[in-house]
Amino acid sequence: HLTITQTKFVTNPASPARQDTTLWQVPLLCDELSTTVISKKRTTIPYDDHPPIQINENQTGFYRVRYDETIQHNQMRAIETGSLSEIDRMSLLSDGFEITRAGYQPIVEYLTLLSHFKSESSLPVWEIIAGSLGSIRQTLSATDTDDTLRDLMKPFISALTAKQLTTLGWEKRENEKHLETLLRPLIIALSAGADDKSTTAKLLDLYRQRIAHDAPIDPDIRATVYGTAARLGGEKEFNELLSLYKASLSSDEKLSLTAAMTS
Repeated sequence: HLTITQTKFVTNPASPARQDTTLWQVPLLCDELSTTVISKKRTTIPYDDHPPIQINENQTGFYRVRYDETIQHNQMRAIETGSLSEIDRMSLLSDGFEITRAGYQPIVEYLTLLSHFKSESSLPVWEIIAGSLGSIRQTLSATDTDDTLRDLMKPFISALTAKQLTTLGWEKRENEKHLETLLRPLIIALSAGADDKSTTAKLLDLYRQRIAHDAPIDPDIRATVYGTAARLGGEKEFNELLSLYKASLSSDEKLSLTAAMTS
């Protein structure tokens, strides 16, 4: 049997709304279950354990789902075998992150789920991954100047992006899909932020070519190139970026340079 409980989702753990006992008619939207709607606090449903079970398929129900460890293990296996749809993969990540951020589950559970997305090639899915990683890294610190926990996240992010970085490469390919073109700068930015040695070396080389020989930089990765040079450089790089800013006639490039200098 499968036991399903419902409770009001409240993002703030300290909110009195967490005590709200209102019950709802919740459509399960799951082909694997004989029950279609639950209305009690706790419902037990016959279940033959044919994995992976996915509640709220195609995300048409307005609710979050938290799965127990056994069910999520089956879902992780399905992610790696490619048997979950793009929308269902997005919903797993979106629900998992929001539930974690609201304090309903420990962050290690979400990171464990995230670790199974190394072969992910969907831009919308990666946008959720990037957003959640940015939020986690922003939160993981004792003070604004303590990067200890953020630094410990870097190998995890580097390993997560490695396969896509190799698959997409640095240059646009002939007959490349539009979403692949959009995904490349996102993967490069994540890898650079994780201080992947080969990625940062490539970005700094592009930066030096721009400074020394006025070589053009692909606009899609220009912000990452300038941002990496600023983050890993010092006063010299700041002055170089300022000189580029004063000489540039491109408003887009000026925006990237401003972001780099003020970072």
